[in-house]
Amino acid sequence: MNGGSHDHRSRWPRIVGRVTYWLAVMAISMVLVFLLLAYFESRDASDVSDGGSQAATPAHAAEALASASARRAKTTIRFFAL
Repeated sequence: MNGGSHDHRSRWPRIVGRVTYWLAVMAISMVLVFLLLAYFESRDASDVSDGGSQAATPAHAAEALASASARRAKTTIRFFAL
């Protein structure tokens, strides 16, 4: 009968190991997501500090759209040039 209680005690290290493993996986995943978000945030060139009042005029909106289209075209040309 003593062997049964020994088997029960030997389960705890295994359970603690599994919980620790999954906590580490979750922590590393969260750090990677945070780093990716920080990276993409740093690459973002938009500036919304003035509340977007400039984009309210139709001329400025058209200019911004044309500028974005030109950047996309340059990127596409560079992509196909590779």
